[in-house]
Amino acid sequence: KITLAVAKSPPANLLDLFDGRGGAHFGSSGANPIRVAFQGEPGAYSEKSTRELLGPKVTAIGRPNFEACFQAVASMECDYACLPVENSLGGSIHETFDLMLRYDLTIIGEHEFRVNHCLLAKPGVKREDIKYAISHPQALAQCDNFLRGLGIKPVPTYDTAGSAKMISEGNLPEGCTPENTAAIASNLAAQLYGLHALNQKIQDDDTNFTRFLLLARKGVVQYLNKKTPSKTSIVFTLPNVKGALYKALACFALRDIDFSKIESRPTSASLLNFLKFRSQQKGRKTRNKADLPRFRYCFYLDFLESELDQNAQNALSQLREQADFVRILGSYPQRSRLVGPVAEAVEELKYQEVDPKEISLSSLPSDSEETKQLNIGILGFGHFGKFLAKKMAQNNKVSCIDRVDKATEAREVG
Repeated sequence: KITLAVAKSPPANLLDLFDGRGGAHFGSSGANPIRVAFQGEPGAYSEKSTRELLGPKVTAIGRPNFEACFQAVASMECDYACLPVENSLGGSIHETFDLMLRYDLTIIGEHEFRVNHCLLAKPGVKREDIKYAISHPQALAQCDNFLRGLGIKPVPTYDTAGSAKMISEGNLPEGCTPENTAAIASNLAAQLYGLHALNQKIQDDDTNFTRFLLLARKGVVQYLNKKTPSKTSIVFTLPNVKGALYKALACFALRDIDFSKIESRPTSASLLNFLKFRSQQKGRKTRNKADLPRFRYCFYLDFLESELDQNAQNALSQLREQADFVRILGSYPQRSRLVGPVAEAVEELKYQEVDPKEISLSSLPSDSEETKQLNIGILGFGHFGKFLAKKMAQNNKVSCIDRVDKATEAREVG
């Protein structure tokens, strides 16, 4: 009989210390930092938004993409993730919507961040010396009139803060040098990478806002009260029948519940398969493929009440009777307010000493190759156990766990 005990190797600095946020804390200081994942390089607009919402002492950790942020919170390496969901000029960030369906995280706050682009260059470089501007394509497009007026050629790169980092390190595209190139990024990026802001607020449209969501493993709906302006985000799908959307929205309209957003997105393949399975479970007759709609849509809706309000409870109950699928993504305070454990943690952090080197990070302990290995214990070290040990030891750490001393056999296996 062979039993495998498999565990993900924990990060080297993981402390067995948990709090009301349901999170694990890292670091050498006695304080328990608030660790927040954001997408991008240190100094990105997402980091600046995080600090506006949660304070300057929060530990912000840059991740390479949106899903890595979700994974960091789901794996308890970070307490929260602060991610953009829509921009007043560019529209919705659809990847965030899709990932909210894939991961079991909940929205606990929101923040509307004003985007102010800056022209950053090495100290000593003058504006008339600048021939190239590097940044994310969207940032370049938002400063197009400014760049045209100065005769500066835009050169797209992968990230706004990453462009500032490229100038600081001298790792620039062909033809660009630190003496003739500027980056379009935030003033926070200028501070982090030792650059000088030649101009600030260079965007063509001053109404450039990005709405960020604060995501966590646990919700805060129980901390909301009548005095706190609240918002609830939901996602639902409807049967393909006439008037289905009208009837769904009437669940809220007839109760005078106000909306702040509604948007449709094509349904993901996994959710579509779930809907098909549930339809079969309910015994509904399957139609011919020719009769099936080519697209099924999810509807994302924000309404301005708490999920626990009686009006909202009645509306959601009626919606569930009509919809094929309903999920509450979160009920949270409006306009950058914080409640519950996150509010308490932010307040405590104001009076704690924090190491400046630990408030802006670009990696997590699990990013190292060592922590990506599994710790595997094999119970029962016979012929098959040895065979498994040889195979698994190629990429993982394998131990023999047996009542009898198997040290000799384990050394033979290696």
